[in-house]
Amino acid sequence: MLKYKTQGLHAFIYGTLAAPVTAKEIKYVRSFLRETHRGRKVIAVDAAVGGEGDIGLIRICDRPLLPGAGANKRLGSVGDLSIMGIVTEKSLGNYGLLSATRLNLVYSMAEIISDGIAQLLWEKHGKRLNRSNII
Repeated sequence: MLKYKTQGLHAFIYGTLAAPVTAKEIKYVRSFLRETHRGRKVIAVDAAVGGEGDIGLIRICDRPLLPGAGANKRLGSVGDLSIMGIVTEKSLGNYGLLSATRLNLVYSMAEIISDGIAQLLWEKHGKRLNRSNII
């Protein structure tokens, strides 16, 4: 969604449905981002687990993302800022998270997050994005 909404901008998007960034690639992506985008802010976006009442919330933090933290994995941090969509409740073992996560919720949050980031990037680059340009 974000790649589509930022066409025409000089924005770099890594980790898409077609080419996801997996846990095995985190350390390489972290090094790549540091070397390739030196001096630039990196926004890391991911689905996350949370408390029972947190499902559907979008959290924006002024700190790096810790992918895998909800599954008790230590993969290191990514980015300078993080956006997390809480898609399911944290449970013991976190087994079956994907089967328990509603795709409509994930899609809706992805639309909201990509709209917000696209709006920010278009405004930062001096171009006004109106709602009719966002699909």
